[in-house]
Amino acid sequence: MTRGEYLYRKRWGVLLHFLSDLFPGAMTLDRWNRIVDGFDVEKLGDQLEKAGAGYLMLAAGQNSGWFCSPNPVYESICGIGPRCSRRDLIRDAALALERRGIGLLVYLPANPPMLVPEIVEAFGFHDPLSWSGRQAEFQRRWEAVIRHWALAWGGLIKGWWIDGCYFDTCDKLYRHPDAPNFTSFAASLRSGNPEALIAWNPGVADPELFTVCDDEDYTAGECQNPGSVAVLGRFEGQAQSHVLSYAADWWGVGKPRFTPDEIVAASANITRHGGVITWDVPFEPDGSISEAFLTLLAAVGASQSELRRLPDLPERLEARPSLSPLDRLKGSLSENQNQGSLAFTLANTRARTIVNRLELHGDGVAAEPAVCRVELAPGEKRELEFRLTPAPGIREAHLRIDNGFRSFQLRLPVRRRFNLESPLE
Repeated sequence: MTRGEYLYRKRWGVLLHFLSDLFPGAMTLDRWNRIVDGFDVEKLGDQLEKAGAGYLMLAAGQNSGWFCSPNPVYESICGIGPRCSRRDLIRDAALALERRGIGLLVYLPANPPMLVPEIVEAFGFHDPLSWSGRQAEFQRRWEAVIRHWALAWGGLIKGWWIDGCYFDTCDKLYRHPDAPNFTSFAASLRSGNPEALIAWNPGVADPELFTVCDDEDYTAGECQNPGSVAVLGRFEGQAQSHVLSYAADWWGVGKPRFTPDEIVAASANITRHGGVITWDVPFEPDGSISEAFLTLLAAVGASQSELRRLPDLPERLEARPSLSPLDRLKGSLSENQNQGSLAFTLANTRARTIVNRLELHGDGVAAEPAVCRVELAPGEKRELEFRLTPAPGIREAHLRIDNGFRSFQLRLPVRRRFNLESPLE
C-alpha cells in the first residue's frame, strides 16, 4: 500500500489559507495571538464532518512571516522578535478533527517569508530567478524549522503540501545527488511521522498533472479550472493523482464561483477517474466556513459519498490524452465519389504507455472505423486515417472526434475536390 492510499480513501477535502495577510491592517504579536486564539476548531470540525470532507489542509503560515504554531528554531534564526503564535493551532485542529475521523495536512512554503527582507536575509535565501547558486545553507536552516514542527506534531498530521517549489527552484535547490536535496527535505517533513504524505507544488497544473520527484506521494495539482484537468488514473508516476483549486473568486477570498451542480461536476471530473480533489474556501474570523460555501461543500460531500462505496478503480485507466494535430488537418469529401478521408495525429506526451479509445460521431457523415483502439508508447505519435461517407444530397456535414477527454467538432462542407485546410483546434 502506498502512502497516497490515505488520500484516495478520503476522495476529497478542504483547504483554508489561514494567513495573516487576509486580516487587513497592521499585524502585531498581540493581535496575531488574539486571531489565532479565536479560531474555533470544534465549530470547524463539526462543519467539515457534516459536509463529509475527508481531510483538511491548513496553512501554518506563508510570506508574511506570521505562523500559527510555536517554533523556537524559526524564531532563533529570524532574530527580529516573535512571529509565532503562543497557541499551537495545528495541533489543536488535528486533535479536534481526529475525533471526527478527519485528517489534517499542513500547508507550508518551500521558501522563507518573502515579504520580510530581514527574515529572508537571516535565512541566507536568494531569489532563484536571479541567483544561480545552490543555497545549501538556507535549505539546511529551513529543514531544521520544518523538523521541529514535524517532531512536535508527530502522527497527528497526515501530510504536507509545500508551495513555491517551481521548476527553477526545484533544479537549483533540491535536484542534487547529495544533501540538502529532495530526499533530505522529505526526511525532515517525515521526521515526526514516517507515513506523512508529501506534495511539492511546481506551479499551475492545467491541463495535466505532474510530479517533481520520486519522494512525492501525491501531486500538488494547483489549478484554476479542475473541469479541464486530465486525470489519467489513480497515479501520476508513483504519486496519487490530486488536484487543488479554489471555490471562491480567488484563493481564500471572494464569493462562490460555482453553483452546487457545477462544483459537483468539476469534482467528479477528478474523482471518477481515481483522482482526489481539494477545495480552497474562505474562512470567517473564527475559522469557520460561511453558509454559502458550506452549501457547495455539502453538495460535493453528498456526491462523493456515493463514490466511496464503489469498487476501487484500477491504478491506470484507459488513458484519455488530448488529440495532437498535424500542422494541417488533412481531409476531403467528394460529392461525386460519395466518399472522403480524414487524417490527424494522436500523440502520447506521457512518460508511460497509454491506451486510447477514439470515437467518431457524424451528423450527415459516417466514419469508418467509427471506433478504434490505439496503444502508444511514451513519446510516440501516430497518424490515423478514417474513411468518410457523406449522406446523399447534403452540402455540409459535422463530425465530432471524441477521445474521452476532449471533443473536437469539425464542419465539413461537401463539394467537389474539397480539401480541409484548417488546423484541428
